[in-house]
Amino acid sequence: MTKRKKIIILLVSVVIVINLVPYLINTYRYADFVKAVPMDKKWEGHVKSEKGYVYLVQKPPYFSFEGYLSINKHVVKTNDQFSLIIWPLVLGGYEYGFRVQKDGESHEIYIDKNMKPTNENEDIEGSKQVVEQNKKELELLFKKANGMFSL
Repeated sequence: MTKRKKIIILLVSVVIVINLVPYLINTYRYADFVKAVPMDKKWEGHVKSEKGYVYLVQKPPYFSFEGYLSINKHVVKTNDQFSLIIWPLVLGGYEYGFRVQKDGESHEIYIDKNMKPTNENEDIEGSKQVVEQNKKELELLFKKANGMFSL
């Protein structure tokens, strides 16, 4: 085999591996999530509505590891909305975010698995206050997420 053929084979092999590794990791990491929330042809995504909650699985786009899971509750009577966003990490574990729209205000807060605001929030004291005021809803979102996604 000539040197040129060896280089071409090596380059093709590298390209295949670079494309295959993220695909396999994401397929494995998100397999249980997409099984729990199957594809909905109406919404063209992994969306499931159940007892007032909407579950979503967004697999990472091509050549990326950043997908997410979410669970949302919209209170029609008050027009409040609560969301828990979960980012599965490549090597296991999760990062969490809490979004609340209530009384005309909107807050997005990074939290840990114990529902405590993390240092990634600009206003840590304000974040603690928002989490404490909405602790009941946040606990319920965590409970529903654990039930649906087996976190």
